[in-house]
Amino acid sequence: MNFQLSVFAIAGYFLTCLAGAEAVGNGTGFYIDRKTILTCAHCVPEKSNIIVARSDSKLLVGKLVFVDRKLDIALISTEEQNEFWLSFGNSESLKLLDDPEPSNRLANHETGEFRPKTFVPKLNPFYVALPYNYVSSGRYKPEVAKVIPWFAQSNTVAGKSVCKDRWLQIYNGSRSCYAQWEDSGPHGTDDWEFVFGNKPSKTSSSEFAGIAISPSVRDYLGLRSGQKVHWRFVERGQIPYGPWKKYGPESKNPDSLTQQKYLDYLKRTVRGAQRRRLRAGRG
Repeated sequence: MNFQLSVFAIAGYFLTCLAGAEAVGNGTGFYIDRKTILTCAHCVPEKSNIIVARSDSKLLVGKLVFVDRKLDIALISTEEQNEFWLSFGNSESLKLLDDPEPSNRLANHETGEFRPKTFVPKLNPFYVALPYNYVSSGRYKPEVAKVIPWFAQSNTVAGKSVCKDRWLQIYNGSRSCYAQWEDSGPHGTDDWEFVFGNKPSKTSSSEFAGIAISPSVRDYLGLRSGQKVHWRFVERGQIPYGPWKKYGPESKNPDSLTQQKYLDYLKRTVRGAQRRRLRAGRG
């Protein structure tokens, strides 16, 4: 199978890895030493002869030296040394990340705070990844116009996604929340029958997810890893105010601010009525 893998190296190098005459997929990666590129396993087909085309137009021979499909990690080796590569830090020192550890998060239905304790997010912490990417080699895939329901009404400007930030409603029993589509994956990017159709996910193993949810979605719905959920696409105008509009661009939307004020008013009204009933009961 032919494919294209876009690999970024530190200090401005841009590389493209090719197998076959045409490209059918995209990915990202980094040099981790002078000769080794770290990338995702789902970007690299089995038994591939890989050509690395650098931004200075120099071509290098690439060889797949390690792959773990379960962890979605692959290593590609190049014969010629690269001048720059990544240096790995200590993950324990990271502060600005969406830490999934429950003890390091806020999860409060009363205040609507569902986020890491260490920082206030500037983007919506309610997000998901779905196993579909509608672009291949900078072009729309052949099935796109037929399978994406909103494609015909979308602004299909080159380089602008018609899927990113799309809203979903996710259910766990009688409770639901809303989240935005922010990434492709987690295992595969061609499963349009699952994303837009009625077929089960192609990832048959119970260890892999058809939909990957953020820690905030998990905490709001009270989910555990591997638990099944129901979900559907919804239009932006259908999204009620909630924790999913508390942070990010939606928090500055006038409609969201109006919704928040009205919800706060309803809460105050309900609390006032509860207090009056309690006083009446004592009397």
